[in-house]
Amino acid sequence: VAPKVLPGPSRGSSIAISPDDSIVVACNRDAGSISVFKATYAAGAPTVLTKTYDLAVGKEPWQVAIMPDGESAWVILRADQKAVRIDGLKTMPKVGATVAVGSEPTGLALTPTGKYLAVTNWVDGTVSVIVTAAASVAVTIDLNAALAGSKVLGDVQPRPGMAHPRSIAITNNGDAVDE
Repeated sequence: VAPKVLPGPSRGSSIAISPDDSIVVACNRDAGSISVFKATYAAGAPTVLTKTYDLAVGKEPWQVAIMPDGESAWVILRADQKAVRIDGLKTMPKVGATVAVGSEPTGLALTPTGKYLAVTNWVDGTVSVIVTAAASVAVTIDLNAALAGSKVLGDVQPRPGMAHPRSIAITNNGDAVDE
């Protein structure tokens, strides 16, 4: 069976909509929770959102991205320096795996099949690449070295926090190739 593929590019946001448009997830940054809504549609009528769950996830949920299957999502917790998987979006949402990332994660994006999750770490100047099935960091990309090496800032040595990645997006050509 071919894996499900996101219908377009991926990027995190404080509000995300599932690929089939049936679920909406909103980050409640000050409350440390997410809200899950069911979206229903009728011809000629406005979309109706019904809140189905509020779920405590940790300190400062900043962005969310929903997996291609629409059943789970990843949320980054800015203050806790973690990425958290939320399982059961369409049934009974619960906190799943938790992965430590860098300081002040501010952006996230999924590869087309959801095999990898990229998280920007603003203070560290890095990007953590997480294998979603294993809920583990596969690699941390140091953007500080790349920035120093570009010579845009002159002849400087790389140091933590030189680069400040705030957002990330991953393109998608519609196939099931993530690499």
